[in-house]
Amino acid sequence: MIATNDFRRVDTESLSDWTLKRQPRRWQLIALHKWRERHRGIVAVVTGGGKTMFALQCMVSLRETRPACRVLIVVPTIALLDQWHAALTEELGILETDITAMGAGSRKRLDGRIVLAVLNSARVAVPKLTEHGEWFLIVDECHRVASATPERQYDNWFEEFIVPALGPVIFRYTYEQALHDKVISEFDLWNIRVPMTPEEDQEIQRINMAIARELQKLNKQGLLESARLQRLLLKRSRCSQAIVSRIHATVELTNKARGKRGIIFHEFTRSADRIAELLKKHGHRVRVYHSRLGPPTRYENLRLFVAGQIDVLVTCRALDEGLDVPSTEFGIIAASTTSLRQRIQRLGRVLRPAAKKPRALVMTLHALPSEAENLRRESTRLADITHVRWFEALPQ
Repeated sequence: MIATNDFRRVDTESLSDWTLKRQPRRWQLIALHKWRERHRGIVAVVTGGGKTMFALQCMVSLRETRPACRVLIVVPTIALLDQWHAALTEELGILETDITAMGAGSRKRLDGRIVLAVLNSARVAVPKLTEHGEWFLIVDECHRVASATPERQYDNWFEEFIVPALGPVIFRYTYEQALHDKVISEFDLWNIRVPMTPEEDQEIQRINMAIARELQKLNKQGLLESARLQRLLLKRSRCSQAIVSRIHATVELTNKARGKRGIIFHEFTRSADRIAELLKKHGHRVRVYHSRLGPPTRYENLRLFVAGQIDVLVTCRALDEGLDVPSTEFGIIAASTTSLRQRIQRLGRVLRPAAKKPRALVMTLHALPSEAENLRRESTRLADITHVRWFEALPQ
């Protein structure tokens, strides 16, 4: 989206040369043509399909006709800010002196032709920053602005707030299209039911009874939701995520994938630490990446995985966005929320194509009937493009 205020011409000879190193993919050319009609709009593309490269193509296109226009790129996480910084310099040849980064305490200056801002920093600084001049706004993972996915699961915030600000969805690129074009790798899905201890089962049943009573009460009142219902659903989800057999099943599955590179997702940092501890005992080269680690340790562990010096990275939500390691061969979703957006992001971490990677494998652990039902719906939707298998983990 372009916000035009005072248009100021600059000496284009003084600007660094922006040259894309890669040729556009077919879908990017089509989407770029649609975007040029109004210079605004939302592109909904499967994770790994090349959204960042498309945005860079838009920047090059706009610069040809509006050289004075500055670019504001808003991202939801520090990991994505770092990835964008690398893409701007490595893929487009933008000079470091032309980039301003805002987030995690990094705000050296505000005069860069390209301003990278984490969402929370942007809320504070951007209104004043964009008072003058002409700006081109790029919002990566724009659903996060309203904590949504396009066609959000529970409400219409996307249509109410995102579309008016950024424009309508002008192009879509699906799993089916990306697989056909070999933009993502072929993949298999394994869904594994994990058992509960008698104590865990008893707690889940107790919460289910409370949910049933609350639903009955709401039905009598002609209502669909309540704060209490949301709390009970969250409590049940947390109990399911904490089921101890998820840890043991994850270790066993990783043992079977020994020698391959993979990412393991959990919702709890203590569980991630425990998985990594057990995997080390089994001889795996493994590190963790989550918010409770200090920045130097976190960055070093990520660097080791990207460089191929470790085989397994155990993480929580910190890497749902912002990681691009095409050689990742398997992913284990040991515990997750019910968010469709989160699942799509985690699938995308594994589906980047790479040499000597004919197929990727995503393994998802589930315990509750509601979790299984979500996976069945996904299986139906993806039935034409992947092979889905169902397993049960044995009790320890």
